[in-house]
Amino acid sequence: MTEFNNVDPADIARFTAMASRWWDPAGEMAPLHHINPARTQYIDKVCGGLAGQKVIDVGCGGGLLSEALARRGAEVTGIDLAEASIAVAREHAGASGLAIDYQCVATEAMAQRAPKSFDVVCCLEMLEHVPDPEAIIKACAELLRAVCPDAEIRIFAMIRTQGLQDDIEKIVDPSTGIIMGYPSGKTHRDP
Repeated sequence: MTEFNNVDPADIARFTAMASRWWDPAGEMAPLHHINPARTQYIDKVCGGLAGQKVIDVGCGGGLLSEALARRGAEVTGIDLAEASIAVAREHAGASGLAIDYQCVATEAMAQRAPKSFDVVCCLEMLEHVPDPEAIIKACAELLRAVCPDAEIRIFAMIRTQGLQDDIEKIVDPSTGIIMGYPSGKTHRDP
């Protein structure tokens, strides 16, 4: 298996240092706590319901989105490269009585290990933290089970730089659309 280094060590160090505070709604992740209900509801709506869907949360961090998706009935796998965040996610899910498969693995490695294995691929607020967003998008597409000929990939990112916006526009085939990962049969773009 190929070694993947699509990681910013400074970001991993930052997320490792704050890992114990992922679930503090007044801490550094307060904005994610605030938007999590709305984005989970949106994902559930776009997917026509999450119950029974096999979902992967790419860059899951401490598991905020993973847990919300599991509470809606999804079978969730969460992946991240920050081991401390994965440990926090596992502990919190266990204490919450949720069965979520958390793994410390690169997205590209997961795509090699489990291609076409997921009904829904979520990759929220993650692309801005990697040196090669194109590789992540391609790996997410590989993870998605194509259940219809015009499957759609949806990408949500906090686009802080024009470079990331240009990367996304450059690599996404307009015939498949953009956003983060559910085959809906539509083609459109969401910011």
